[in-house]
Amino acid sequence: MKPQSLLLLIALCLPITSLQAEEIPEEIIAAIKTRIAEDLAGDEEAQVEALEMEKKDYLAIKDFHTESVPKDVLTTILESTRSDYPDEYSTQKFAINEQIEAYIFLQNLNSDKVPQDVLENILKKAASEYSDEYDTQRYYIEDEIARYLSTQ
Repeated sequence: MKPQSLLLLIALCLPITSLQAEEIPEEIIAAIKTRIAEDLAGDEEAQVEALEMEKKDYLAIKDFHTESVPKDVLTTILESTRSDYPDEYSTQKFAINEQIEAYIFLQNLNSDKVPQDVLENILKKAASEYSDEYDTQRYYIEDEIARYLSTQ
């Protein structure tokens, strides 16, 4: 058995004893391990690294809160992200940050180059078509503003 295989076996099979790991339910660890084993089959070193990153990111988003967005918006972002990416905590962390950044962008959006009525129509359409997908709204709005400006 290769040394990397032995390390992987130890990492994946032994009970987790660190303080950090005690905060992660065993069923979460098991789900992460299953996904990683499928996604990174044959690459034991990458599996060990991915497991550590997923555990770290699970803890980072487990009780995530921020004052940057209203609580109801954050709840929607968290629920949507967890539903879209179950057992993928690094992806969830990335998506949560992207959604929050996009929401803040949308709240502060203004343009001196686009008439207010045109901008309001773009914003309404984006919100209507992509209600809780703030990152998609942002891309749509930026594209529509660029399209409008290219016709002027």
